[in-house]
Amino acid sequence: MASQIQICNVALVHCGEASITSLNEDGKAARVLKRVYDVVLDQALTDYRWYFAVERAELAADPTAPAFGFSNRFQVPSDLLQLIGIGGDTNESKRNYTASETIFKREGQYIMADDAPLKIVYVKRVTDPSLYSPEFVKYLSYLLATTIFYDLTKGADRYTALVQGREQAAKQAKFKGAIQNTPEVIVASEWIDSRFSDNYPLRIGPVV
Repeated sequence: MASQIQICNVALVHCGEASITSLNEDGKAARVLKRVYDVVLDQALTDYRWYFAVERAELAADPTAPAFGFSNRFQVPSDLLQLIGIGGDTNESKRNYTASETIFKREGQYIMADDAPLKIVYVKRVTDPSLYSPEFVKYLSYLLATTIFYDLTKGADRYTALVQGREQAAKQAKFKGAIQNTPEVIVASEWIDSRFSDNYPLRIGPVV
């Protein structure tokens, strides 16, 4: 179980810098990390569908309907970073996050759709480090390191190795995360099948 300061110190180790005890202490490393931490955290959370950051919610329609096009609009949750998909009653709702027959548009802080209430799956902002997986901690520390490296060191010797470490951490996280869920499938549709002729009627997924 990692803390924010532990994650920051791992990033500093990657950069070859001394550790800190607080982001509020008087020193360049602490000031730089405090300045970028929240932004880098949001990027890391949306770079991959980390299982601890996936949330489901059912939204009530906003009292004000869209000016045109859709019957309803829905205020997105305050902790939403990235909309993954819309839940539905199709046969694929348990296998895939997105119900392919549900039409919606994300516009600003609202989601436009016809049916209410609206069920969504999304990536949420998770600020409690005790909830992070070990793979995410490793990835976040590398992402922080590559973000602050030049500002702290003014050098380039380690940067390539840091980028490679970050990419390797991402690959390991994706592999370990993949074995915790049923794989999603490509759903066959008229648009997908239009690529094939009558003489080659190949379908690459189930029909909804």
